[in-house]
Amino acid sequence: LGAEERKNLQAFVEGGKGVIVLHHAIANYNGWPWWYEQVVGGRYLLKGEAGRPASTYQHDLDLSARATERHPITAGASLAPTISPLS
Repeated sequence: LGAEERKNLQAFVEGGKGVIVLHHAIANYNGWPWWYEQVVGGRYLLKGEAGRPASTYQHDLDLSARATERHPITAGASLAPTISPLS
């Protein structure tokens, strides 16, 4: 994203609107601390740094997810199987 797009996304999120971060977006924008600290809540390391090893992944996994807090966006959500999009 360019500077203007980053500014718009940050204003959107800080304005109380939500964003769901999936797949490559989790590993993207490693040079944008606001993104991985405030939005993603973690960082995918392409190379190890500061005593941390490089991140890894596994494909062909069946995953499940469930809502842990009440929120209008997850109202009525239940445990649902999902399949890795990398399969």
